[in-house]
Amino acid sequence: MHSSFCCLCGGDRTLSSRGGGDVVGNRCHFWLVTGLVLVSFASTIGATLAFIISRLLLRDMVQSRFSDKLQSINAGIEKDGAFYLFGLRLVPLFPFFIINLVMGLTPISTWTFAWVSQVGMLLGTAVFITPVPNWQSLTLSPAFFPPV
Repeated sequence: MHSSFCCLCGGDRTLSSRGGGDVVGNRCHFWLVTGLVLVSFASTIGATLAFIISRLLLRDMVQSRFSDKLQSINAGIEKDGAFYLFGLRLVPLFPFFIINLVMGLTPISTWTFAWVSQVGMLLGTAVFITPVPNWQSLTLSPAFFPPV
């Protein structure tokens, strides 16, 4: 059961689809810690596979075509790529599939991409898979919002 769930979630991330594996396994079948570990590793494996596919299929073409414009970006990624990736993983402004594909075009190493993605996605994964009792009845109180 755990291995089939990991394949589902990892494939979900590799194909850049929207969270099917996350919802299926963790809210129904696994305890929080087990679900967190499984989803975290499966998501990282899937993201790394998408990164590698992007690197193999597109990197040389993009780097040769836009080499003059990418010099400063490549220099920044070589120097502080792990910090950039960590920040992108923590801020849900950019979809993860875009991050996976774009980072595959940069000089960041695969190992650095994998471990930073693992750590960076961990908090969001924990929030996403945490079961919320009676989530249908959740409402935001007017006291939650400050007066304008």
